[in-house]
Amino acid sequence: MLNKEEVKDLICDRFWKYREITPKKTFTTLFIGTKAGSGMLALCFRRNGRITFPTNVAFEPDEYRYWDFDEDTQEIVFLNNQNQISRRAKLPVRWFGGGFKMQLISDKK
Repeated sequence: MLNKEEVKDLICDRFWKYREITPKKTFTTLFIGTKAGSGMLALCFRRNGRITFPTNVAFEPDEYRYWDFDEDTQEIVFLNNQNQISRRAKLPVRWFGGGFKMQLISDKK
């Protein structure tokens, strides 16, 4: 079982791209905005509990403003602007090419 400090070392100050699995079982990156130059949705977990967006997104999604770690369930908790839980994710696991994958629990995909 991990504690919050160990999770910080695992997820913080890294670039996490939001990707979805298509019906054909391929991955697609989510872009936010309708103008040229709209950025892909990527998150950066900060050690102070904030989430920042390191790309040129047209707006910052409200459901990804803060994060916390639930040690009992071993889940990463996403909080919105009102500090209410908006989503949960599993701890990251090793993925292709030495990267990591963090899967949202609240999504069907």
